[in-house]
Amino acid sequence: MKKNFLSNSKGIALLQTLFLVTLIIFIVNQVNFETAVEYTVNAQALHQIKAYQAAKSGMEISLLRISIYNKVMDQLTSSMGKEAASSMSQTLNMIYSFPLTWPMVLPAEVSSLEKESVENLNEKSFMDSTFATQIQSEDLLNINDLDSPLESQRERVKNALLELFKGKMEIDRDWAARNRDVPFEEIINNIKDWIDPDTQSSSGGDERRYYARLRELDRDNLDPYPPNRHFRTIDEIRMVPGVNDEVFELIKPGFSVFGPMGINPNLADQGALKSLHKSITDAVAQKIISRRENMNEGGPYQNAEDFFSFVNRQDGGRITPEDQSKIPLRFGNPCNFRILSTGSSGKTVVTITAITYDITCSQTELSSEMSKANPNPNPNNPQQPPPTNNPSGEGRNNQKRPKGPPRIVYWNEQ
Repeated sequence: MKKNFLSNSKGIALLQTLFLVTLIIFIVNQVNFETAVEYTVNAQALHQIKAYQAAKSGMEISLLRISIYNKVMDQLTSSMGKEAASSMSQTLNMIYSFPLTWPMVLPAEVSSLEKESVENLNEKSFMDSTFATQIQSEDLLNINDLDSPLESQRERVKNALLELFKGKMEIDRDWAARNRDVPFEEIINNIKDWIDPDTQSSSGGDERRYYARLRELDRDNLDPYPPNRHFRTIDEIRMVPGVNDEVFELIKPGFSVFGPMGINPNLADQGALKSLHKSITDAVAQKIISRRENMNEGGPYQNAEDFFSFVNRQDGGRITPEDQSKIPLRFGNPCNFRILSTGSSGKTVVTITAITYDITCSQTELSSEMSKANPNPNPNNPQQPPPTNNPSGEGRNNQKRPKGPPRIVYWNEQ
């Protein structure tokens, strides 16, 4: 009996031991799991901070590059004149347009000494994250000018939209088949109704009736629909009745909500160039860009006549004088810039997009447009000469630029 009792006691002890070992293993595994999760979460948070700070560093450097460019152009214009400064624009544009990355990526043709110098600089840096920046001109048509106090500006933007839709319908049969029932003039009226201060639709009736469903879906939004204010981002156009995805993607490349009064063919990308006229295809747009970047082919376009003449010499280029009068172009130095700065650390990527706005340049262009609309502002003195205007948009240096960094009017972090 005693022997059986001892045997049973040993069996119970063995079971207790196995249970305790299993419990300890479970606790250890749980602690390891929670530690790994906490480490991963904290590492991701650290990478998020590093990536954000890297993107922000790229943005600060980009703002500095724009400030340097503006200062150099102002000094050259004041000392050498506009024509001399414009002749150097292709070289000077590299101050802001050249893509910048960190760590620096060197081309294969650099000397071993230069490569070693850059590698030593990278090793001495305490920054273990990376960033890449890109700066491009935001000199596009301003969609908000559909409600401009100047009739010439309103008509310019409206005609540009109409020609854009008309050209796409003529050259792209598939797109035309999918959008044959889209009322383009009504869409333009709806875009204008989003901006203007009244509740009367430009197409007739109450403009608010188009937004009944949007108000139901977005009841938490305190702004009414339409908000009767300027577009704050170009993406807001997608909320306008009648604007489907294809119409939006057609409008987006050639328009901005911060742009000046025309598109600069010396700075516009391929999408913006194609939005100017139906005859500017991908091939023609590539030739436009190739010519302006190569001095042997002619370099930057000097004026509208130079630009239209070049386009009409290309295969398929056929911009009539009537169409030319409807295309809003500007030349000279860029007014506004779009900055894209992407920072990365580990697998985390943060992208910051910013748009800078040159109020001095905008004032000059608006003054020029008003002068053309009212060439004799003093009716009591008909002999008084009108103010000097500058339709090319190069007169921003007539006014002193405000001190400090460029004015940021748009900031988005993703």
